[in-house]
Amino acid sequence: MAAGVEAQVGGHVGGRELEDSLRRLNVERVDLYQVHYPDTGESLEYAGGGFGAVSPNATPLEEYWQVMADLKAEGKVRAIGLSNHSPEELAAAERIAHVDVIQPPFSAINRSAAAEIAWAHAHGTGVIAYSPLQSGLLTGTFSAERVASLPDGDWRTAHHDFTTGLAANLRLAEALRPVAARHGVGVAEVAIAWVLACRASPGPSSAPAGRSRWTAGSARARWT
Repeated sequence: MAAGVEAQVGGHVGGRELEDSLRRLNVERVDLYQVHYPDTGESLEYAGGGFGAVSPNATPLEEYWQVMADLKAEGKVRAIGLSNHSPEELAAAERIAHVDVIQPPFSAINRSAAAEIAWAHAHGTGVIAYSPLQSGLLTGTFSAERVASLPDGDWRTAHHDFTTGLAANLRLAEALRPVAARHGVGVAEVAIAWVLACRASPGPSSAPAGRSRWTAGSARARWT
C-alpha cells in the first residue's frame, strides 16, 4: 500500500493526513509514503509551461523530510520516498534520513532523470519510474491524427511531447516495433523492458488498464 503527500501542504499537515488515512483504511501503517514534489509554495497544477516558481511560502526540504523520517521512526510507514527531487535535494535528504525510494519520470523518450537514478543506485535506494510509456506515446497506438483529436481540455495539447516533439517521439515508438515483433511482444512491453534494463521499476500508474499484461510481456523481452 502506497500513499503520497505534496510537500507544499507543509510537513505537519502531511503527518495529519497520514493519520487520517490510517484511520480510514483501518491499518497500522502504510508500506510507502512519498513526497511527490519539492515545495514551491505555489500551485502544482501544470499549465503548459511548467509548474509554479518557488515563493517565500515554500516549506524547506529539511523540514518536510524530517517529518517523514519521524513518521517512519514511529512505525506508521515502512518506507519513505521522494519524487521529482534533484540529486542535490536527494543528498540533502539523505543527511537527515535514508531515502528508501525515489520516483522520477523516466522512459525511452524522457531520460532526464538519469542522474537521480545513478544517485539511487549508489545509495541503496529503490527506483519506481513513473510515465515509462510517456503518457501513451510508447504504447504503439498513438499517431499524429490521434493527438490532433485530443479535446481542448486535455493537458497533452499544450505539452511539448505532443506538440513540437511529437514527430520525433512517434519515430522512436516506431523504432521499437521491429524489436517487439522479434520478441513476440507489443511496443509497450519493449518500452517497459527498456526501463527495467535501466534498473528502474515501472510504477503502478504506467498502464492503468492492462498493466499486468504489459509488465508480464516486458519480462520476455531482453536487450541483446
